[in-house]
Amino acid sequence: MDLTLFEPTDSHTTCPFKGEAAYWTYRGAAGDEAEPRPDVVWAYPQPIEKVAEIKDHLSFYDSVAKIEISE
Repeated sequence: MDLTLFEPTDSHTTCPFKGEAAYWTYRGAAGDEAEPRPDVVWAYPQPIEKVAEIKDHLSFYDSVAKIEISE
């Protein structure tokens, strides 16, 4: 995934099971006509110990993002 298309935001939420989530807004590439998608991606940079394996894995709201996987 090209993380240069995303910009970190000041948004944060806290889950009692996972810890504090950080958010990113989709900005697109230069010349991209797509509208920004605020806080469309989130991750847990420092999850609580019991779920440490989710560290830095990205999550997307499927209601605002279309995910395509290509090889």
